[in-house]
Amino acid sequence: MPPSLVSLHLGNERRFSYELVVGSLPNSLTELSYSPSYSQPCDPSVLPRSLTSITLGYGALIQGEYPTSLRHLVFQYHNNFDQDIIPNIPSLRSLVLVLDKDIALGMIPSTITSLKLPRFRMGIESRALPSSLTELVLDDTFDLSKLRAGILPESLKRLKLKGPPFSSKSASKMVLPGGLTHLTMAGLAQLEYVPAAAKVAHVRVGLQLGSGFRPVMSPLLAPIGTLSLAVDKHSNNLSLQYGDDELPLSMDLCAQLIKHAIESVPNVDRYTASLKHPPAKARWCLVDEKHAIACITCKGVTCFKSLAYK
Repeated sequence: MPPSLVSLHLGNERRFSYELVVGSLPNSLTELSYSPSYSQPCDPSVLPRSLTSITLGYGALIQGEYPTSLRHLVFQYHNNFDQDIIPNIPSLRSLVLVLDKDIALGMIPSTITSLKLPRFRMGIESRALPSSLTELVLDDTFDLSKLRAGILPESLKRLKLKGPPFSSKSASKMVLPGGLTHLTMAGLAQLEYVPAAAKVAHVRVGLQLGSGFRPVMSPLLAPIGTLSLAVDKHSNNLSLQYGDDELPLSMDLCAQLIKHAIESVPNVDRYTASLKHPPAKARWCLVDEKHAIACITCKGVTCFKSLAYK
């Protein structure tokens, strides 16, 4: 391998399953990732001391001394992790962990600031998440009713709840830390469950336009500084209505989104919106209790729209 190599991905082909030996990786390497199909175990003795990021494949993690420069570690399969404690790496800050067991006290290193738990269905013991944690990402496989008092540390600033909108039964039982500043959800109706004590500065909501909105059923108690609405897709009937002309589609979608957001979530200082396809961005401000002005940009074209709402 070139002595100046800094990033390496192993195992794009299923037939690639060679075991690494000491000296096979250059000392310049900072990022190493194994494909999901790579089944050889990861032996720390072959890893150069320069590594800052490792993504493990199907092979299991072997106990040993890992590079002290390592900051990012990914376990793609639960069989990567056949022990009760992550290796003690002082520099480690970011962890992606696929688990089929409960997260117990002492399992997550006290240095971790960002934790992502893909496809996680199990439980989290009280105080098992370190007080250093500032960012947590959970998939829709996780039962939010398990986020009872004492589960999320007060240090948490960013919480991302992925997947479809969660049920009111599970959401009504979750307890969010008072220091939370950034919250990502999959629907405006979920904002009903943001506790009044949480002074959330930024909330991002993913939506699908054109298939109807579910309004927020009760007043939003917690004030929000910035509400960012992101639309990754819209229903096919909207595409059929406008055909290939994306500009009016984007403008109308943004206007529809703005009107709905103001009517549903009025307790917000600033609103922003973005469409992935057609690409567009919007920001708007309230003029009075029944009117707003929106600035919408699509394909380099900017327009202003006056909106009346209930």
